[in-house]
Amino acid sequence: MPRHRLVLPFAQMEEAAPYMAPERFRYVKEDQSESFEGFEDYDLLAFDWYDIRQKTEAAKILLYFTKEDLIFFCESQPAQQCVQTIVREVDPDDQMTSEMLLYRFFQRLMKGDMDYLDRFEEGVNEAEAEILSSNMDNQKETLEKIIAWRRELLRVKRYYEQLSAIFDELADNDNQLLTRALRKRILILGSRMDRYLGAVRNLQEIVSQMREAYQSQLSIQQNELMKLFTVVTVVFLPLTLLTGWYGMNFINIPELTWRYGYPAATATLPRSGPASLSSCCCSGIFGKSVGCKTQKKSASGGQRESPPARSVKDRTGGLFEIMAFLALRHPAAAPPGSGRCRRSRCGWRPPGCRGPGGRTR
Repeated sequence: MPRHRLVLPFAQMEEAAPYMAPERFRYVKEDQSESFEGFEDYDLLAFDWYDIRQKTEAAKILLYFTKEDLIFFCESQPAQQCVQTIVREVDPDDQMTSEMLLYRFFQRLMKGDMDYLDRFEEGVNEAEAEILSSNMDNQKETLEKIIAWRRELLRVKRYYEQLSAIFDELADNDNQLLTRALRKRILILGSRMDRYLGAVRNLQEIVSQMREAYQSQLSIQQNELMKLFTVVTVVFLPLTLLTGWYGMNFINIPELTWRYGYPAATATLPRSGPASLSSCCCSGIFGKSVGCKTQKKSASGGQRESPPARSVKDRTGGLFEIMAFLALRHPAAAPPGSGRCRRSRCGWRPPGCRGPGGRTR
């Protein structure tokens, strides 16, 4: 019985009508096959072809396979050219059986895919190392590359899943169209396709982890920026407090009429910011203490001991002591008509203040 090998576009399906039974041709022409369909004496194999190296658009390829005939129907011109090239390479003299040609077609279709996946993995690993090394000069380009990789791996995964399903159905050989030797070869193709699918899934996991690493790196950069804002806030917060305190415009604020109020404020305010920043650095708020003596020698002279941690009250008490001293220094701090002024904690009274017994100091 003569063998027929045809590679036709979908628009020229009529040329295959003489080589099929009318009911078969009508079924094939309706284009109802999606993956694999096995009948009593023929099989229909359909998959969306995708050239992973040239990044072409997916196009459907439909195969009509019997013991004598093998006919290819292609949806697009690139798919037709690919099939014609493979058929000419594997069977230039048109001497193969249809089952051998089917096997050699799929074998040639998968050639070089593992090398492509290896190069793909190398590119992903290089990009991951660049992200982890904090060298992200162009963040938008890196994010676009990650999205493109995820989209590409999804297309390759769908393509391989279709071929894997076809090989599994062919290996079952329910209609006995394949010999035992060809069935073993199809099983080998199925095992190879499973390895390809495993490689693609591993790449998907790597890309997902790389996206998480990218987002973590962005979070680290944002934390560094927030730390800078925190330092600026710590420097200027005491100035803001003192400005708000003495900006209340109460009549009995003594420093407003004190002769040395402005010089005292000028001498105090510039030191408040560095003092607060130094206190925060020594307490470890911004990380490891820098430039602070956190240890001292013990009595034995060998082991160093850390001093007890200073509380917030101890660190801020100095500022309020200065404010209290300034407030009690001026005579206006005494209640009107009392004839006496408040005594500070150190026992000092302003000049002109009457002490016990009415004595003037």
